[in-house]
Amino acid sequence: MAFSGIALFAKDPEKLASFYEAVLSGTLTREDGVLCVRNEGTEVLILTIPAEISESITITFPPMAREDVAIKPIFEVLQLAHSLAVARSLGGVVTNREFRFAGFDHIDLTDVEGNVIQLRARALS
Repeated sequence: MAFSGIALFAKDPEKLASFYEAVLSGTLTREDGVLCVRNEGTEVLILTIPAEISESITITFPPMAREDVAIKPIFEVLQLAHSLAVARSLGGVVTNREFRFAGFDHIDLTDVEGNVIQLRARALS
């Protein structure tokens, strides 16, 4: 598996890092104020949103999808059903946008801060 990474800014970095650690079956580390979740092929850096920006952001429960951005991170997981169940249990919202492409099953969801992401896993059949 190739390595890839992304940096996400968070209002509640600890909560967001815990979400990605569990959903991606990763390992969480902390270094110099940066939280990092790594699994076999992915690194997710979680950074704190500056206070002047954070004050203008409201996180709802369940989180409202932030779909007005020009990027959607895609993360590969071993078992899609397991990762989706974990995401739901932690407050993520799984959508009905799912499809099969290039031997992978894909599905969109929001993380606990409303970032729209996509999980993919090798298709079983």
